[in-house]
Amino acid sequence: MSRRTLLFAGLGVAAAATAGAVVLTRRDDSSGGKKTDKADGADGADGADKKDPGKNPGDTSDTSASKGSVALKGLNSVRALAFSADGNTLCGTGSNGICRWDVTSTKGTPVHIGMPGYLQPTVISRDLQYVVRAEENKIRVWNTENGKLIRTFTGPGKAGGQDGWATDVTISPDGGTVVAATTKGLYVWEVSSGKRLAVRKDSEGGPVAFRSDGKMLVAGRPLRLRNPTGVPTATVKDSENAAVGAFSPDGELLAYADQSGPIHVWNTGSNQETVTLDNPDSMIHALAFHPAGDLLASGGQDGTVRVWSRVTGKKVSSFKGPTSVEALAFSPDGKWLAAGLMSAVHYSDKDAVLLWTLT
Repeated sequence: MSRRTLLFAGLGVAAAATAGAVVLTRRDDSSGGKKTDKADGADGADGADKKDPGKNPGDTSDTSASKGSVALKGLNSVRALAFSADGNTLCGTGSNGICRWDVTSTKGTPVHIGMPGYLQPTVISRDLQYVVRAEENKIRVWNTENGKLIRTFTGPGKAGGQDGWATDVTISPDGGTVVAATTKGLYVWEVSSGKRLAVRKDSEGGPVAFRSDGKMLVAGRPLRLRNPTGVPTATVKDSENAAVGAFSPDGELLAYADQSGPIHVWNTGSNQETVTLDNPDSMIHALAFHPAGDLLASGGQDGTVRVWSRVTGKKVSSFKGPTSVEALAFSPDGKWLAAGLMSAVHYSDKDAVLLWTLT
């Protein structure tokens, strides 16, 4: 089963960052958030890819792996992250519930939600109102502020077995529609009524994501561009093994990564690939476009977040996290990049979200 998290950047339009000069640095933290020693360098002096020969791979204490970041407390095993439209709030969800942080102070507010079954793919709505999570054969919608269960949808699988379970979930930008990619088809539900709107049997597993205007989604293996109810309109070539994907803020581009291999950037209008990013990681778990659309962040199994120029295809910066990167989100002004980790840096603090500043 694919362990993908589909993420969206671009809740607002930011001034373009200069691709060749982007550096991930320590966010100023005068309010007590946990910070580390210093930033990793830009490409060319990249300490992010260096191994620490003295560390046990299972040791998540502070090392060069997390230097330059602020660790936000409250979550473990993060599955999704999203910023508010004003950029002041970061919302995340993980194995122990939901947390909202005021990024100006790094103060977090945790919310407990029920957790039946195995934790599967998750997404947060654009307005931060809902968390949508797949749990065995159920797709549940939770209120992020009070932890109330809003809606439960039943997928094609059965509890206790993975056949037919969701490989990914998404919610439309207006929060009105939930879509689940399952190994037995693409399922579309209306949140307000709970009504199932469509089932598309031409899609088996893979990722699913809405374009920012809600008028297009991508789903399946191979990836197919579709209307909001899942009717296919075009097929993305060479995407039979796609594991994760994200639209650019303007919806013109689609970035996707294979289960192993490079990252592809695809033009949805011309239906042509524009650039291929030579990703060294064996498995990408998260992709997110910078709000200006000129940069793309990737993170995955090796714990490294890499920032790429989607124009040149070159890496412009990177940093190393202590464990696998499961989620990524840029703030709407493009100033901050948040990364959600498989495990907490310090387990007792449940600090599995790292926050960097882009300068």
